Amino acid sequence: MAIRRRAYLELADRRHRRHAKNYSLLLAGDQVRLAPLYDIASALPYGTHERKLKLAMKIGSSYEVYPQRNLWPDAARDLGLSAAALVDRARELAEIAPDAFAAAVVAPEVTALKRELPSRLLDLVANRAHRCLEILTPTSTTSP
Repeated sequence: MAIRRRAYLELADRRHRRHAKNYSLLLAGDQVRLAPLYDIASALPYGTHERKLKLAMKIGSSYEVYPQRNLWPDAARDLGLSAAALVDRARELAEIAPDAFAAAVVAPEVTALKRELPSRLLDLVANRAHRCLEILTPTSTTSP
């Protein structure tokens, strides 16, 4: 579950470096858990258009950072998971990402840096999350 949550967030902010080397496990006796995130640079602040980027690990059958359709049902099928649950979780994370980044931008340790990047990244993440929500939210078609 933790790896899946990270995949959602990485797609939401265009982290294209996600691969098996960026996941580690913490072992303590008979307990195993996923290590905290690291090496999670985003391509968002560099101005590279999403269509030029590829993910290091595919979602469903695609490495696209800029998908034209919702890839999570394919990923759910491949993983033997509920497509509805996977899409709902992806949608939930896309919905909360802008507020989470907004909170981080005003955190004292971030404002102390006196850099422009956090505010710029906030707008980019909000725009990317909006795009993800457009893909994740089915459009209802009604007949006249």
